[in-house]
Amino acid sequence: MKKTIIAVILLLLLPTYALAGTYDAIMDTGGDAGKLTVRFPDLDSISGDKAGDCAILSSPDGKIMVIDAGAPDAADDVLRALDAMGVSTIDYLVASHPHIDHVGGMPQIIENYEVKNAYASFVEYDTIYTQAFKKALKNNSVPFTLLERGDTFLFGDEVTVRILHPGGDIVYYDKYPEGGTQFINDLSLVMLLEYKGTRMLFSGDLYSLGEKDVLSQNSDLKADLFKVNHHGADTSSGKAWRTAVAPKVAVITHNGIASARIPRKFSEEGADVYHTFVDGAIRVSSFGGGVLDVLTEEQNGF
Repeated sequence: MKKTIIAVILLLLLPTYALAGTYDAIMDTGGDAGKLTVRFPDLDSISGDKAGDCAILSSPDGKIMVIDAGAPDAADDVLRALDAMGVSTIDYLVASHPHIDHVGGMPQIIENYEVKNAYASFVEYDTIYTQAFKKALKNNSVPFTLLERGDTFLFGDEVTVRILHPGGDIVYYDKYPEGGTQFINDLSLVMLLEYKGTRMLFSGDLYSLGEKDVLSQNSDLKADLFKVNHHGADTSSGKAWRTAVAPKVAVITHNGIASARIPRKFSEEGADVYHTFVDGAIRVSSFGGGVLDVLTEEQNGF
């Protein structure tokens, strides 16, 4: 009931753009060949806490990348999506940063699928969740690579992935990690994927201060699809950042509404905005040229 009430309020504030499908249609990979596709599962949390982020990408030649895996009690939603897609092998498993709602579900992913490569940033953060993540990688002999600004790799044969942030020379303050939430979020991996003129940007839980750092290091952040950082919260998505990215489609992943202002700003500035809390699972795909095809589980878009 609470979810329905919030969704109705938001629908009164913002226009509707979404096209509705079904969960099975969104997860159907039958039409993925030749396209760069990203699916955002609708993660929920049994505890009621933040369920976190997950994006599942398919390359034009059928490789699979998973960026983040949600909180531990949201991992079942990630597994459900991967199983519905018929995934048995994950070619690239990426942790945007080491908070529980991003790496908490990683052990379940690693234990249930063949993972060929895993990636994270250089930021150090020792918790039972990061320990469980590393233990699962070790127990399953998964190659683990730390990424930093300037790194580039291929996702399949045709998609280029560029790491825009952070650098590897992280300076920790006294008493770290005490009070380190923003510090860690601002060290989220910022990844730009490019395929035949289509650009997709992922930036974890970057705060406004982190956005300024990325802007100072990169002159071209424009993206057709943007996974809005920090679950669409007011901590992030400042004016300069929104202007630089200027997305055609902005996707917010959260099991609640962190802010009504942020999606409204993106919408006012020309983006079609989707939110997993309102729209359910979301699929965005492109043959290239910056043209995006969007399908959502619910027809409740902004």
